[in-house]
Amino acid sequence: MVGKHRCYFPGGNTPEGFVSYYRDIMPQSEATRIFCIKGGPGTGKSTLMKQIGTHYIDKGMDVDLLKCSSDPASLDGIVIKDKNIAIIDGTAPHVTDPINPGAVDEIIDLGKYLDDNVLIKSRDKIISLSREISETFEYAYVFLKCADITYSHLNDIYRKYVVENKVYEMIMAMKMPDKRMRTGKRKRRFGSAITSAGIRNELSSLSEGISNIYLIEVPTGYRMKNILDYVSQIITGQGYDVEEIYCPMNPYGTAEHIISPDADIAVFTCNEYHLMDIFDDDSKEVIKVESAPIDDIDKARIEELKDLGKKNIDKAIEILRNAKEKHDELEAYYIDAMDFNAMEDIKKEVIDKIDKPAV
Repeated sequence: MVGKHRCYFPGGNTPEGFVSYYRDIMPQSEATRIFCIKGGPGTGKSTLMKQIGTHYIDKGMDVDLLKCSSDPASLDGIVIKDKNIAIIDGTAPHVTDPINPGAVDEIIDLGKYLDDNVLIKSRDKIISLSREISETFEYAYVFLKCADITYSHLNDIYRKYVVENKVYEMIMAMKMPDKRMRTGKRKRRFGSAITSAGIRNELSSLSEGISNIYLIEVPTGYRMKNILDYVSQIITGQGYDVEEIYCPMNPYGTAEHIISPDADIAVFTCNEYHLMDIFDDDSKEVIKVESAPIDDIDKARIEELKDLGKKNIDKAIEILRNAKEKHDELEAYYIDAMDFNAMEDIKKEVIDKIDKPAV
């Protein structure tokens, strides 16, 4: 029997720069082991994690695949859920260092398989490309900040008209499991990302296997504020763990979606960026946030702001694409310097440590 896999983004490109929820992937108190992979770009970190993840999925275990927010074709980590083990990319910008070395955390250093002599010959170009990549990301974040200001004003306009009563009625009517004698934990993730390949979301994968799904339709730019935080409090108060899924355009606000596989409940916010057309049957409860009639002046402003917000996001994506091209160029230097013959042995060593933990 093949195991299940889900996908999400542990970090994101946001108006606040790169925001990391890496500490929420696998808390130290829960982890059997956390492997932190260090190494330069192109040294095989993502490939190694994909191969190990596939190994355990093929063995029938459930694995979370943590996608890279800059390049969704790459992985930033995996979580082998049945074993409470995480393997995480620990290089910039998502630097993750051991908290409890030896007891929980272990570093896998791919850097020792690099030929320094090859890299030293290209030292100036490597330094220049690294600086250009960093500056290009910062430039992209300027346009995401502009889009955030636009959407914040859009939200202010909507708040004059929107009525949320039905949403609260839905929350109070949610099918809840029996209360357990514990307090559930809240973990943060991104379900979508603004990437070099465009806007990507993994909400369909996160919803797989959940029976009680509620959809809240809202206008683009409208932020739910405290409603989903209230949902999270209810579920954790019942003793069930919750994944709070944030929007990359509002990483420090409130969650955009609430998912609890533990409680078999998920609440998704739907707009034009995540239409949730995967739920095209009648088995999901859909609540549309109601709005009073919007006057003509505000209608015109709404359309202008939506258009401006989209243009700024599209520009940010274009710049992220340029950063990816520079990153690919940088990777080429490290690929030339890397001894990939060692990767199979590294994979076997990590799998052996997972399967036969020290006692």
